[in-house]
Amino acid sequence: MSLVKNVAEAYDGGKVDVTQYPEKHSVTIKFVDTLGIPPNLDDLKQAIYELMPAHLAVNYEFSYSTWLDVKRAQWNLLSEFTWGEVNTRRWN
Repeated sequence: MSLVKNVAEAYDGGKVDVTQYPEKHSVTIKFVDTLGIPPNLDDLKQAIYELMPAHLAVNYEFSYSTWLDVKRAQWNLLSEFTWGEVNTRRWN
């Protein structure tokens, strides 16, 4: 699975965790550094499809900003962004 991890990180440009679930015949790729859906996800899916054995399902897990993260920003600042941008922005 290190090859899958390396390919996913190359497409994403950030850290990726790959977890195998042999009993479920699946693999989960979690984007750790990227919030939201990576812009080139379709290209990554195609590359992973070509690498993975056909009997394994591949699941993708995404992260978004939480209300606790957003709470750190001032509301007047938030009005400059769409809801999608608020969900996928780091508010440290």
